[in-house]
Amino acid sequence: MNTLLGKGMPAKQSGIFVAVIAFLLALLGLLNVLSATLVQAMQADQVLSKMFVKQSLAVLISLGVCRFFAKTDYRRVVAMAPRLLLATWIGLILVLAIGTKVNGARRWIHLGFYSLQV
Repeated sequence: MNTLLGKGMPAKQSGIFVAVIAFLLALLGLLNVLSATLVQAMQADQVLSKMFVKQSLAVLISLGVCRFFAKTDYRRVVAMAPRLLLATWIGLILVLAIGTKVNGARRWIHLGFYSLQV
C-alpha cells in the first residue's frame, strides 16, 4: 500500500510534509487571532493588535526552537534529559517560592520582560 506517510514516502520528505502542515496550522492560528482582534485594534487607532504581535512573536520563537531540535541529533537531547528534568524540578520549586497567582492558580514566574508558566 502506497500511502502519503507510509512506505511510499522517504523519511526526509515526510519530515518536510509534517513541517509544512505545522507551519500552515500556525499561520491559520495567526489569522484567527488577527481576525478576532482587528476591529478592536482599529478602534484604538492601532494597525495591529498587541495580542496578534505577541502571538506572532511566539510563533517565530517556536519555529526557531523546532528548527533547532530538528537539526539536533536525538542522542544529544537524550543526554540532556537529566539536566532538563532537574531544571523542571527547580522551576516547580521556584513557583512555590516566588510564583504569582493568575486566575486562582500559582503557575507563573514573572521575569520583568517575560512571564514564564511552569
